[in-house]
Amino acid sequence: MKKKGQASVELMLLMGIGIILVLGFAVAEVFYLDFTTSRKTSVEAQGLVQILKNEINLAAVAENGYTKTITLPSSIDGKDYDVIFNEREVTVTINIDGQQSDWVEVLLTHFDAAQSFDENTGDITITKEDNIVTLT
Repeated sequence: MKKKGQASVELMLLMGIGIILVLGFAVAEVFYLDFTTSRKTSVEAQGLVQILKNEINLAAVAENGYTKTITLPSSIDGKDYDVIFNEREVTVTINIDGQQSDWVEVLLTHFDAAQSFDENTGDITITKEDNIVTLT
């Protein structure tokens, strides 16, 4: 037969193991939540660069006189970002967890000068005149 003191020690030991397991799961959850948040930001930035690429490529193959206005989001998952159009590519740059991350897509058209926009730009107007695609 076990003594009352031994039962108390066993109970405390089991409670200690339970607390350690709960803390372990809590720490794992924090790391997983951080990963999920950064992944969400990455997916939203990749979506923005895809939309911009598709709209500019559409303008490149459209007839002269084509005009389309795209409203840039005020932020990507609460973070500031930049959009850069350089020669034949569009880049979305954002700072995720202290690291600069870039998403780049190749365009069908060529820009003579690099253009940069940020989340404060609001709208980008894509036009095609004289077989030249311009952004304003």
